[in-house]
Amino acid sequence: MINHNHFLSLNVQGPRDRLKRSRLKEYIDTQNAQIVYLRVQETHFTNDITVKLLLQEFSEWSLFHSCGTNNSRGCSILIHSTVKFDDIDMHSDTVGRSILLNVTIDNNTYTLLYAYHDACSRNNFFKRMSKFYNLVKTPKV
Repeated sequence: MINHNHFLSLNVQGPRDRLKRSRLKEYIDTQNAQIVYLRVQETHFTNDITVKLLLQEFSEWSLFHSCGTNNSRGCSILIHSTVKFDDIDMHSDTVGRSILLNVTIDNNTYTLLYAYHDACSRNNFFKRMSKFYNLVKTPKV
């Protein structure tokens, strides 16, 4: 059941650096994390770089990433191979600040949502998230 999985949320700066990625992986492993939410800063990541760098070194993870129009931001959800899941669908915003992933784990459907607040006002953040969430269709199970 999902309540036995270990969740972890991290703010990561500059994971293009091999040493930082190595430390990140080591930390995640020591925490026994199975589902990880990453807010990525100062990366200049594109989808191609994300696949090339992260999937080679994090091969035991499934990676769902949102790159924004500004190459300095993005967010990811990583799910370890020990979690037996089926991804139903994934949605991300256009600015790399939120990602919504619908999955099935142990015959139950879950929505994994990662969103982070930028310099906009609190009200604008919740309006933007409400608009984003309302655009996403609820999965049919």
